This record gives sequence, structure tokens and C-alpha cells, in this order.
Amino acid sequence: MPKASPFEAVHRVLGANFAEYDGWWLPSDYGDGPAEAEALAEGCAAFDLSSFGKITIEGAHSEALMDKLLAG
Repeated sequence: MPKASPFEAVHRVLGANFAEYDGWWLPSDYGDGPAEAEALAEGCAAFDLSSFGKITIEGAHSEALMDKLLAG
């Protein structure tokens, strides 16, 4: 059985169609390709990267490093 993203419920509320990718059950589209493209061109997007590899950042200055690398 494929692994599910922790955001699966959010994707479902947004109307996602799902497919299996490399052992993960992920959104393939949201039903209206042209509308998705327009939203990207005119606004912004968030991507669910749950299926990507995970890393651990450790050390005395790890928090400062992450503050520099990430927004917010």
C-alpha cells in the first residue's frame, strides 16, 4: 500500500485526483489544468514535498542556519 502525505485530507478538500508515484499516494492534478496553470502564472503555489527525502540538521548553529535558509 502506498504511503500517504500528511496533507492528503487538504488535497482531497481541494479536489485533487491521486496517483501512485514511487510508493507514495500523491495528487496528480486538481481537475482543471488550464485553471491550475493560470493560478500559477497569476499568483503563487505551495507544493507538498512530503515524498521527498528527509534530512536532519544538527549542531550548535543549526537553528541560525535554518533561520537563514527558510522564510518565516
